[in-house]
Amino acid sequence: MGNKNGTYDTMIDETKNLLMQRTGMSQYDLELWYKAILDRSKKGKLSKEQMISIYKDMSDLDPTRISDVVDSLANVFDEDRSGTVDINEFMRGFILTTKGDLQSKIEYTFRIYDQNGDNQISGEEIKKMADAILRMLGAEESKDDPASRAIVQQFLGQFTGGEQGVIYKHDFIKTVMANRDLLAILSPFYDEKKFDVQTETDCIGIENKQSNTSIRGSLVDVGREEEEEEEEEENRLRQQAEIKVYPVGYA
Repeated sequence: MGNKNGTYDTMIDETKNLLMQRTGMSQYDLELWYKAILDRSKKGKLSKEQMISIYKDMSDLDPTRISDVVDSLANVFDEDRSGTVDINEFMRGFILTTKGDLQSKIEYTFRIYDQNGDNQISGEEIKKMADAILRMLGAEESKDDPASRAIVQQFLGQFTGGEQGVIYKHDFIKTVMANRDLLAILSPFYDEKKFDVQTETDCIGIENKQSNTSIRGSLVDVGREEEEEEEEEENRLRQQAEIKVYPVGYA
């Protein structure tokens, strides 16, 4: 799966367009990121160690969760189980998990827990998810006591079928999309502070656009006033030129 040549030109247009659409990146910026990752690869292939290094050096993901992230990408993209991933495939996962929109990050969060790729989280996958919940809440992982079980059941109960031990992809995405607290606990890709800053930045951008529109409107008004004044002056001069001056005594 994926192109094996390891050059930006060989990345299919569909993937380029998806990345630009989901991240807001320009083609130029996308090329720069691709080149930076390509320089770390070996003939267009990345080992698990290289992928971990890229996430540590080129993202702000929680370092304690990077290994899980890379494992999930490897499960998805290392189809021949060679221990390496094609750079084009990794690029897609890396960019969407670090710079993608909220839905992209939630979809990749699901992949972390859906280790066998059957579009549901069940069995041992549920246990891993439960451990992640306890770890993020500061509780002891895999601890089988009433308090820990209550915490896990409270969170899993928010998913349809979660208490019965099965969470389907569509339900996971819908539930986590609507619950930022749950998203912050389950996803290594979601940074609440960063999201709030982005929201504030968007608001500032809107205000700036409105301000710029107001400024442009004022400049247009000033320009119109100047044009009107010039037109009035031209009419006055024209009227003066049309006044006939007769010699004294002319009848």
